[in-house]
Amino acid sequence: MKNLQSENSISITETSDFLIVTLSGELNNMDIYTISDMIMTKSYKKNKHGVIFNFSMVTVIDSYMFNEFYKMTLSLKLIGTNTVWIGLRPGLVSALMDLNISYDENKIMSAISLEEGFEILYRLKR
Repeated sequence: MKNLQSENSISITETSDFLIVTLSGELNNMDIYTISDMIMTKSYKKNKHGVIFNFSMVTVIDSYMFNEFYKMTLSLKLIGTNTVWIGLRPGLVSALMDLNISYDENKIMSAISLEEGFEILYRLKR
């Protein structure tokens, strides 16, 4: 496992097949753009089969941030990389539902734990 720390409040851990992107704090628009570029490039160049977005340390998520990570999920799928979201706490999910966020539950895979996220990605890799 290789771990890369960014000044943008993210940590990217690489395994042989997957990237684990741990987000923390509040992210601004530039942070999200940088994350998207880094993840898309690493996934493609290193032929990663999956990405796990870990939201467990995120305290605030708004419709813009949700939509940007949703677009990242769809973009990764287009290059053959599956994505799992983990760590979405009930308060964040409730806030998103209050904002009437529109999404396709067949396109966002989510799990409660990192282990469950890995299980989903390994199952999809076969």
